Amino acid sequence: HSRSPATEQAGESVVEESVVAKISDLEVGWLAGLLEGEGCFRWHATGPTHTPSVQIEMVDEDVILRASIIIQKITKRSHNINHRQSTGNRSHYQPSFRIQVSGDSALKLMRKVVPLLGARRRQRIWQILNGHKAPQKKLDLPNVVTLAVRRIANG
Repeated sequence: HSRSPATEQAGESVVEESVVAKISDLEVGWLAGLLEGEGCFRWHATGPTHTPSVQIEMVDEDVILRASIIIQKITKRSHNINHRQSTGNRSHYQPSFRIQVSGDSALKLMRKVVPLLGARRRQRIWQILNGHKAPQKKLDLPNVVTLAVRRIANG
């Protein structure tokens, strides 16, 4: 990958416009298919807040590299590929490769592929794009039930 000497942000660096080639419909379709089968669209916990995130993890390094190139064309940023070696009771698993895109880059990527995805993934992406964040804390169910009963009792 060509990297420009730009600011690093959470494993990303801005890539000069001249470095980023035009993206084809075929590339977007290929990436959407990969994300449909192997992608994860979520709110990633970063301390007390949540950040939109797209993640792909698999054992095929060549596929992750190709996805990374296409993602770079969409987001105008390069993204780190993490190599993960299995340990413990999973040490017999093959090593995997992961790319995670977060923040504005993840939102840009989601907007680009959402029309090409199936209903379940489209719904999840639209939840994220519309700002429906994951709860900050687990619900205190007994307290929630008590409050609901009080509201009903008080009319």
